[in-house]
This record gives sequence, structure tokens and C-alpha cells, in this order.
Amino acid sequence: MAYTEIVITRFGDHLVSMLLKDGHPVEFQCVSEKNKVDIGNIYIGVVKNVVKNINGAFVEFDQDEIGFLSMRHRQYKAGDEVLVQIKKEATEEKRPMLSDQIELTGKYLVLTSDKLSVGISNKIHQKEKKQELKEMAEPLVTQEYGFILRTEAAKADKEDVLMEADQLSAKYHEIVSKRQYRKAPHLVDTNYDALEVLVHDIKPGSIDRIVTDQEEVGEQLKEKGYEVFLCSYMAGDIERRYRFRHYLSEVFKRKIFMKSGGFLYIEQTEAMAVIDVNTGKSIGKKNQEAHIKKINLEAAKEAAVSQAPALWRRNAGPERAGGRLDNDFRHSLAHECGHQKPGLHRSGRHFSCLSLHHGIRLFYNRWRKLARSAGRSRRRRQRVIPF
Repeated sequence: MAYTEIVITRFGDHLVSMLLKDGHPVEFQCVSEKNKVDIGNIYIGVVKNVVKNINGAFVEFDQDEIGFLSMRHRQYKAGDEVLVQIKKEATEEKRPMLSDQIELTGKYLVLTSDKLSVGISNKIHQKEKKQELKEMAEPLVTQEYGFILRTEAAKADKEDVLMEADQLSAKYHEIVSKRQYRKAPHLVDTNYDALEVLVHDIKPGSIDRIVTDQEEVGEQLKEKGYEVFLCSYMAGDIERRYRFRHYLSEVFKRKIFMKSGGFLYIEQTEAMAVIDVNTGKSIGKKNQEAHIKKINLEAAKEAAVSQAPALWRRNAGPERAGGRLDNDFRHSLAHECGHQKPGLHRSGRHFSCLSLHHGIRLFYNRWRKLARSAGRSRRRRQRVIPF
């Protein structure tokens, strides 16, 4: 099992954490101490405008703050007050994404008004345990909300899970009751824990240690049960030991070099993050097909293990990035894995890039050469590969 370590330090008004596995940085998280974080916050908002052709409404949820609300669950009209939760922060071109389906997250459960049933984490594999948890949670479901049991619920005592369910239920009813006597727009509740973000949602016991030069953060993490090693901020211990600034700057580079001599170009668009694989100085002298396969496998590992976290942060989460995986590249990896279908395990490893939602533009140079030989026009080529 990989040795897992988290390093937390300060850059100006931001706390930044780096997740390392076997000494290799795989993910960064950042929390601003000055600017508020809106994701998960619950507001009483007022509908300002309804756009019927996209079945949505624009809602003022805070003073002079407008967000977009999809009306797939219910219909609204201008002037209506609505309880909304921020699901996605605003970008340079888009307003915050709102939802009228409320979610309250706990350690073992997620209360959701979206589905009036019991859901169970896919990471719980034992059928008997799933059935036991389902039978325990079904009496908790009401006409207003249901529950999703998280992975930690499988390890917890039944009493602790039920106690948290009561707490989340009481919190939900308190939030709904505030709607009756608070004037919109108004912040009702926050559903955000900065420490959980900094530890990458990893629970105590699942991480070997946390290293930080922030004494207050260290003490809070110790109280939560984490093993924390404190070092000196003034002496620059973290920078000297972990090269934090160097790895953080690598996250935002567009051009990523690989050991083989090839490189990746990463381009963020509104719809997707595109990764273009180039052979660069890498030259296969003997078997060109085997050499291309080697480059693609290295690119897959680099995209999935090293660069995907950076892309996720730019998209505020992997589920919000879009795109596609080139079929030639997919079949190349599937053949290398020894399976007819991609995305399967090989030697205990998983080519997680196959499940990424990023578009990877591959084999383009080879296709372009074939297209030219067939006499295709530039316009025709652009239609065949629509990027």
C-alpha cells in the first residue's frame, strides 16, 4: 500500500495542501482565508427572471449575487422565494449553479431531498453489509428527504449512524423553518469544512501522517485524530524538504515533459480539458508501433496520476470536466492490458485515465498523414476530428 502523506503550508492569505503517495505529489488543494467559499451554502433566494426555453431561472441568492437554477424538479415564476444550495461556483463566464435539492453531508450519511430513498456507497462491496445498512436506514426516509450511506458507515456502530441521522434531520428542519421568517435574499446555513478540504477528504487512519508548519491547523487536526508532525514556518522547513513551490508551479504549466522525450500539451476550454500527446524528441528506431504504444502508456499514466489532479482543480472537480477519449488510444491501452475492453486491472493497477472525463486528442499526426495521402481537404479533416 502506498505511503500517504499530506503537507500543509501557507502562501499569503491561502492555506495550500499537497497530497503525496510514495513521495510523489498527486493532488493539491487550496483554501482562502479572506474570500468566502460558497459551495454547499444554503440561501433563501428570490427568482428574478425565468427563461422558459432553457427551463431555468435566475435567482438572487445574496445581495447583488445572481445564480442559475434549473427547473427540472419544479416550476417557478418571477418573485417566488426559493430555498437553494450552491452546487458550483461562478467562473469568468458563468454564474453560480444553484439547486433546489438540498444536501447535508455528515461523516456517515448524506441527507438529500433529491431522492426519497436509501442509497449506498459503491465502495461498500459486501452484499450482507449493504442489506444490513439498507434495512437500518429505510425507516429514516420521509416524504421530504432520503439518505445516502457513505463508506464510513460500514465501519461505524449502528448507534453512531442513527445519531448522525437525527442530527442531520434536525438541521434540515431548522433550515426549512428559517424560510418562513427570514427575508430573501439571506444566507441560511454553510455546509463547508476547510479542514476536510485540506486533508482531501481522507479520514484519520487512512493516512500515514500530516506535515504542517501552521500550528493552529496542526492542533485542530490532532483533535480530529490525525497524526501530525509540526515543523517551522520561519525556517522554511517544508520548502526545503518537499520543494512545495516547484511542484505547485508545475500544476499550471501547459507543456508537460515525459521521460521518454515526448510531451503533453494541456489546454483548458469551457467544455473540457484537452490533452494533446506529442512524441517530441522520442524516436523509435526499431518497432514504430511498439514505440507509439509506449508513448501512449506513459502519457496515460502522466495524465491520470500526475496531471489529472491539476485539471480537476481547474474544473472544480472531475465530474465537471467534459470530453472524450480517442478510440485508437483506448484500444491501444486495452490491448496492452491484455483485455478486450479498456479500463480493466492489470497487475493490481488501474489505468484511471480511461474513466477521466477529459478529451485526449491522440494519433492526430498519423491520421493527418493518411488524410493527405488520400487527398482529403483541410476542411474535411476538421469535420472528421471535431476539436
